[in-house]
Amino acid sequence: MTTERNRRKPHAARTSQESQERRHNQSLESKLWATADKLFIDARNLGSMADRTHRELSDEDIQKIADTYHHWRGDGDGEYEDVPGFCKAASLDDIRKNGHVLTPGRYVGAAAKDDDDEPFEEKMARLTKDLSEQLAEGRRLEEEMRKNFRVLGYEL
Repeated sequence: MTTERNRRKPHAARTSQESQERRHNQSLESKLWATADKLFIDARNLGSMADRTHRELSDEDIQKIADTYHHWRGDGDGEYEDVPGFCKAASLDDIRKNGHVLTPGRYVGAAAKDDDDEPFEEKMARLTKDLSEQLAEGRRLEEEMRKNFRVLGYEL
């Protein structure tokens, strides 16, 4: 005769076995997490905004992300390389140093800006001249506004 208790045993055994498998898998995942580099990809600059809140990636963007992932895994035809502003393989130590914050931008950094090939001294002279002209224009406009307010009977 089958009792309620006997009917539960196979189910309980199965649940116990599933639990052991889950614990084993979680343990394995934890070990992988603790030992392997993590790939951070910042795709904010890819695609285009479909509307105010949704970004659409092109087929080329998706392929770029997939290729990067496969190169990082060693599955692709090419070599993986960190690309400032796009992707970085970070170690667990890197993640610890960043307070376990997993925001990709924190790891990938900013893309290198193109140098405009203008020598520093020339650039500073040009920018200083532009600023001086803009400040003079600002003083002229301020005086004009003061005159207009005086005409209206207000003093600034």
